[in-house]
Amino acid sequence: MKVISILISTVLWVSTTLSAADKPNIIFLLADDQRSGTLHLKGFGNSDTLTPTIDKLAESGAYFNNCYVFGSDRGSVCYPSRTQLLSGKCLFRYKELDLPSKNDQDFNLPYALRKAGYVTVRTGKANNVPYGINMEFNVNIERANRGSIAGNLGYFQDATDFINQKEIKGLADQKLTWDGEQPFFLYIAVGTPHSPFPAELEDQALFREDELQLPPSFMVKHPVLTQYEKVKPREYSEDDGRNLLKEYYASIKFMDRKLGELIELLKKKRLYENTIFIVGSDNGLSLGNHGVDGKSNLMEYGGMHVPLVVSGPGIENAKHRSLIYLLDLFPTICDFTGAAKPEKLDGESIKPILAGESEKVRKYLLTAYTEVEQRAIRDDRWKLLYFPDLDQYEFYDLESDPHELENLAKSEENADVFGRLKKQMDIQRAHFHDPYPEMVRIKRVYNKNRIGPALEI
Repeated sequence: MKVISILISTVLWVSTTLSAADKPNIIFLLADDQRSGTLHLKGFGNSDTLTPTIDKLAESGAYFNNCYVFGSDRGSVCYPSRTQLLSGKCLFRYKELDLPSKNDQDFNLPYALRKAGYVTVRTGKANNVPYGINMEFNVNIERANRGSIAGNLGYFQDATDFINQKEIKGLADQKLTWDGEQPFFLYIAVGTPHSPFPAELEDQALFREDELQLPPSFMVKHPVLTQYEKVKPREYSEDDGRNLLKEYYASIKFMDRKLGELIELLKKKRLYENTIFIVGSDNGLSLGNHGVDGKSNLMEYGGMHVPLVVSGPGIENAKHRSLIYLLDLFPTICDFTGAAKPEKLDGESIKPILAGESEKVRKYLLTAYTEVEQRAIRDDRWKLLYFPDLDQYEFYDLESDPHELENLAKSEENADVFGRLKKQMDIQRAHFHDPYPEMVRIKRVYNKNRIGPALEI
């Protein structure tokens, strides 16, 4: 059995002040391709969707409507997105993905939590995932591919078996039975609502195509994006769009229902009150918005904008407009668990926001896509989109135009705001070491067939 070794630094780690009994459990449900605007939130969000379990978590916790993936170098955004989430490093910090923890100054989230006394379990889809990081969990379980109902049921069954203290088995001969004492980090990386949108009949029966509303940007062709085959332009009829939404929403409902069953088990086991729940997504999905089908764009209802709900002990109930990255969750989880953080992280802890101590951790937020070069920056209201290969800008007022239908780039009325965002885009690109015009195309390093078990602590 091949074992990955790690250099143990002589630098003393800061010991946590939290005892094992005081540390919260963490359950992180990461959806696959669930875009922003797909939570019902008891009418506050999308009235066409049905997400009662996540709604209840949001009702007692925090909901973020401005959470983003930092960026991607490929159409399968899920791969770099999950890597950035678990490493806390943005796209531009990489030349190779999947790098395991190096030492006690440069390490990934599962290693940090294991070092802090957590038992860590990852269960989820088997493709487009960072194998080198996933194997740092005590157990990494992979089941049927993302498109199967059975596979997605299996992910939740793994979580149930773990809570019920049954032995679970992962790759590379990993085995674990939870002792009932250690705090746990349970990372459930489901394959919903990724196409072909797995859902059971009871979930599909809740939606009718003729009752679903197409977004205003549906098939409003973007003048630049639809010219690139890699961005996946696609022709839809309205019937096609509504049928697609029915399947998509049913898959989200399926995931929500299974999460509800897991929560009921936690309540029965008296684990619910000391568990922090994080519900997010690895990336968005265009589904015909602006005439494109995939994730290879920076539109608000495109590839980088995702939902996020956090609920549990120490988290104030609020709806936040704060600008945050998915990779902010690494330092945030560390702050809630007492785990040490690496010296260099691109994420900022949002614990001050969750605790009601602050409204924001950043004023501006940059996103990037490099396969067809795009950059975007936004503040609380305005968004500037840039195509560097064309030296072409688009400028949107997201407050009055959330679906980005009116390009104000040539408007003189808000030229000062345009200039301010243009300057900030340059500042943020420099801060994150944007290498353009050198193209970012990151090499994959590991595959599940040639890496060993989790790192030893």
